[in-house]
Amino acid sequence: MRNKQKLPYISKQLTVVISIVMVLGMLPMLWLFIDNQKREIMASNEAAMTKVTKSIIENLHSIMIAGYADISRDYANGLKMIPGISHVSITRVDGSEAFLDNNTIDSVNAMTGEDSFYPRDSEEFYQVIKPNDKVLQEVIGTNKIVKYYETVNGEDRLTFMAPIENQKRCQTCHGEDHTVRGILKISTSQYITNQIAEDNRTNTIVIFAISIIAITLAALYNIFETLINPLNTLTGTMRRVADGYLHLRAPVHGQDELTDIARNFNVMIHRIERSNEALEQERTKLLAIVQTNQEGVVCADISGLIVLANPAAGDILGVNADSLIGKMFDECLGSGGQIKAWFNDLPDGTNTVLHKLNNKTLRVAAHILTDESGALVGRSLRFEDITQDLEAKKRLETLSTIDPLTGLFNRHYFNVAITHEITRSVADNEPLNLLMIDIDFFKKVNDTYGHDAGDAVLVETSNIINRLIRTNDVACRFGGEEFIVLLPETPIEGAKILAERMRKEIQKAVINDIKITVSIGISDLRQTTSKNPDELIRLADEQLYIAKNNGRNQVCYVEVDNDD
Repeated sequence: MRNKQKLPYISKQLTVVISIVMVLGMLPMLWLFIDNQKREIMASNEAAMTKVTKSIIENLHSIMIAGYADISRDYANGLKMIPGISHVSITRVDGSEAFLDNNTIDSVNAMTGEDSFYPRDSEEFYQVIKPNDKVLQEVIGTNKIVKYYETVNGEDRLTFMAPIENQKRCQTCHGEDHTVRGILKISTSQYITNQIAEDNRTNTIVIFAISIIAITLAALYNIFETLINPLNTLTGTMRRVADGYLHLRAPVHGQDELTDIARNFNVMIHRIERSNEALEQERTKLLAIVQTNQEGVVCADISGLIVLANPAAGDILGVNADSLIGKMFDECLGSGGQIKAWFNDLPDGTNTVLHKLNNKTLRVAAHILTDESGALVGRSLRFEDITQDLEAKKRLETLSTIDPLTGLFNRHYFNVAITHEITRSVADNEPLNLLMIDIDFFKKVNDTYGHDAGDAVLVETSNIINRLIRTNDVACRFGGEEFIVLLPETPIEGAKILAERMRKEIQKAVINDIKITVSIGISDLRQTTSKNPDELIRLADEQLYIAKNNGRNQVCYVEVDNDD
């Protein structure tokens, strides 16, 4: 049905294209043919008028030689009555109309020495042609007929201006001093000529149109026989192949372009068959492997449609593996276009990402599937649940940086943090202070109340310290009953205030009926010369030693000049 809908459209397009090509190709020839015909008609008319003009000149000569000048005038007037003749005049070489006065008669009588001609009643002088008229001067100068086209009062005319030659037999009466005796001007209307040309043009156009239609129909017939019908057969085969009949082949005959299309189509179908076979082989191999694989595996075609899923994939995703078949791979992972975009941008080989799904963390690896020729036939996803592994890794990372008893950072973390904070303080020219805190007589607490009580004291002391510091401060258990607090961007006055607050809060606390105190030493980065962690710790430890020697439960520090 689809084919039947397309063919008429193709036929219409071909008809339009062929018609346009024919018209565009023949229009110049049509124009040239019509123009040549018009030229031939005009040339024929000009030739006829040339003969008429010459005949009139001969007649005028005969009349004048016979001595009937008045008859010449009547002869000219008679020519004006002929249909198609628009103008006839006989003039002297100065452009004035002849036979109206007695000038010529007088000069002839004087030439012959006798009254050869009797004077007549003189009429009004009439200038037919301007004396300086170019055509008039050309006729006189060349003694040849000159023709030209003109429009007078809206009428197209063909005009001849011909010399009336002063022949030898005329010279008896008119003398020998001039070549041209007079001028004949005769004009014929071009109406009939133009009408004939117009009718001829119309007939030519009609014949041209009929010829184009005939040629177009013949061309279309040939196209239907050589293109449309074979195309119909080819498209029918393509439609059946698209429906799954891959064993069919398009008929191949001839050497034209359509045959090449059919041949290439057959090659394409053959390759598709081979690709399908290769994909089926790959699928068979994969099925044997993936069904027992502990990792989740799904395979998709080029479009991303899942064609295979193993039981482990269903278990990890929390669905039945069979329900994944026919879905898009990005649907099964529940992340829309993100996974799809990553999947489609895969380079040759393998690519791995971490993906969150239902409180699980999945490691997803994608592989490109190719046939034996290396052509892409699909992709596979392999994923495993690494949630527990990540949690274990996180616990290990926590243990490596956090003191398990107090929850404060451990010494390992402190070593990294103090190096970082010193570097930053020096670069930004910001103050940095360090508090070293020691619980007074802690050994006595362990000996008197036991290690559990001692641990409780450590925990509560840590809680008080952690409660009083800022989020950007770093509190660490330095070892045993010793604690260190880094105070970035804190001047010495602020450090003293915080240290005193910690000392008082700890002194007020009662932990399982146990009361304790702490001694605190403060060091300022400005006290150091080398700006290294060891020196800053040493200075705080010195102040802590002084606090203990001075009776404990106090804060000691060295005053530092702010200008230093």
